[in-house]
Amino acid sequence: MDKITVVHCADLHIGASLSGLNDSADARRAEYLLTLERIIEVCRERGAELLLIAGDLFDTPSVDKETAERVFSL
Repeated sequence: MDKITVVHCADLHIGASLSGLNDSADARRAEYLLTLERIIEVCRERGAELLLIAGDLFDTPSVDKETAERVFSL
């Protein structure tokens, strides 16, 4: 039987406002994107055929254009 390598993650909430973090919000949002980059790196390192993202990829249905373009470019 053939094997398929699957990487699973969930609830990344990219683009969250994080308003409660005040001055740290921008840095934390950047970390969310970095997390997605690292997940994709793991997929490549392991030769994954599938990345399954369960739950919320974005925090809201109306994420800003720059963030959406970055995510989709990954």
